[in-house]
Amino acid sequence: AARLSASSRTVEHFVVFLQADTFTTPMAHVLVDELLFVLAAGTQPVLVHNTDPLQGGCSFEELLRTTPTALIEAGLYRPIAIAWYPDIAFREVSLRILARTL
Repeated sequence: AARLSASSRTVEHFVVFLQADTFTTPMAHVLVDELLFVLAAGTQPVLVHNTDPLQGGCSFEELLRTTPTALIEAGLYRPIAIAWYPDIAFREVSLRILARTL
């Protein structure tokens, strides 16, 4: 992904699909930098939290443990993340909430 810069267009929506390895992969620092930039610019990312461990999801507590402190302090989790459940009925609700948010 290309690095956002001050000369980039204004970011209106930044959707992040959070799962167990979001902040632990070797390239996680790239996402962390992008998120810090977007937050500093005043845009609040839309967070979708994968809760299905069979598809790479995890509990929110686990996600918090792996989230860099700088992101927490910058307000990444100020709006509550939209839960992404494995059950199709719940997933439809998640999609509706996501669509309304965007």
